[in-house]
Amino acid sequence: MTASPPKIDINKLRQMISYDPETGFLKWIVPRRGHSAGSPAGYSHRTGYTFLEIENRHYAGHRVAWAVVHGKWPRYIDHINGNRSDNRLANLREATWQQNQANRPTFKNNHAGMEQDDGRSRDRNPRGYGFGT
Repeated sequence: MTASPPKIDINKLRQMISYDPETGFLKWIVPRRGHSAGSPAGYSHRTGYTFLEIENRHYAGHRVAWAVVHGKWPRYIDHINGNRSDNRLANLREATWQQNQANRPTFKNNHAGMEQDDGRSRDRNPRGYGFGT
């Protein structure tokens, strides 16, 4: 596996992007390729997330928002209400991989109606054998 390119320095990011924690909106501070200063930063992706392109690299808006406020890049960020476009600070929390996966929606092809597997069923039946064996 190849290493990902280094993330932009947060101080440099703060000179380029402003973030309003009450609304979750990101704006360009400086004019940039067809965007004037003060214009919204980023675009809505088909997945529902907001993405920004900075120095030829794409960043998720919720990760940029967290970095601007907290001064560090998060490993995992969770949208508390499940709305991927809601980047208000009150709706974002740093999470573990397990916490982030537990909030995933049920898959469209889930015909059994079971909720997302949180991994705890393996604790009750660690070898995967049928019950009663």
